[in-house]
Amino acid sequence: MVDVTFDEYVCDIKVVDEEGTKHVLYLSKLFEKIEPENCTFRVSEGKRITVTFKKWLETKWSYLLVQPKK
Repeated sequence: MVDVTFDEYVCDIKVVDEEGTKHVLYLSKLFEKIEPENCTFRVSEGKRITVTFKKWLETKWSYLLVQPKK
């Protein structure tokens, strides 16, 4: 079972495998704002989860997440 939720700067991916183990990937502080209602995900049988973000502004992202200041 795969559940993906989107918010303006967040993507939360939850997977429960065949043994019932829960796996969570929480991407907070995305590099730029996204349009949650236009983001999608797809599960390829036994292979991968593909997440597609719809950016709020059509800009180039240097990183997926905001980078901490050095």
